[in-house]
Amino acid sequence: MDWARAKSILIILLTALNMVLAGTILNRSFGGGVDRALYDTIMRILDDRGVTVLCDLPGNVNSSEILIYGDGARFVEGCARTLDVSASARVEMLSRESLRYTNLRPEEALATTSVGALDTAVRRELATKGIDLSDFATDYATKGGDGNFFFQYVLDYKGKLVFDSSVSVMVNQSGGITELTINYREIKAAARDKLMKVMPVYQVILKNYYESGDAISQVNIGFMGQNTSRENPFIESEEGAVWRMRLDDGTERFFEAAYGDEIYLYAED
Repeated sequence: MDWARAKSILIILLTALNMVLAGTILNRSFGGGVDRALYDTIMRILDDRGVTVLCDLPGNVNSSEILIYGDGARFVEGCARTLDVSASARVEMLSRESLRYTNLRPEEALATTSVGALDTAVRRELATKGIDLSDFATDYATKGGDGNFFFQYVLDYKGKLVFDSSVSVMVNQSGGITELTINYREIKAAARDKLMKVMPVYQVILKNYYESGDAISQVNIGFMGQNTSRENPFIESEEGAVWRMRLDDGTERFFEAAYGDEIYLYAED
């Protein structure tokens, strides 16, 4: 018998078995009945890489629906028509589905006693400007060291965020809206009888995070249209789920949910 060959085959089989077992372990949910030792092992791997997880990780997400995207130009054009334009304010169309509004001398004087109160005031004020945020969740709200406020609102579709349909608002210390950026892609519906498999978030993090000093502060699963190079914007497209990681410095990264490959928000055509 060729023992050298047999030994090589045995090593290959054992390696394959270990890979299968590792994949099975990593695919387990960290929801109810979590194996704490396994969770601690994954955290130790990340800690050895210098990566910190500051939030709870979603568990038991194995599949997701697929959304049917339409054209968001009508919504954006409607917003452009309702925004006031003056000597100090202007609207710039960034694309068919996005715009930026800036005002050097805003006069809203919204209440800035707290971030929560200002959030309510911003929503109310934008409604008077013809921009309805009732279907948008407050995704991110903060007060900067300069005293200005930043709000990011993201479309909420049946409890999941649509990351490429967002409204970002800058408010100065006096409560004036100095900048407003709108990106919008219409959601027609969820594809009937279609589900996509979702890679567990732990695998996505292990696959993509190696940089010492990275601190993940928030993890969400949602949607983001990846078909940015649309030859015909009127043709509907089906788009799958993505994982979003936000770091403690405010930067965000997005990963295709089925395989964990990184994708980019508003990538250039």
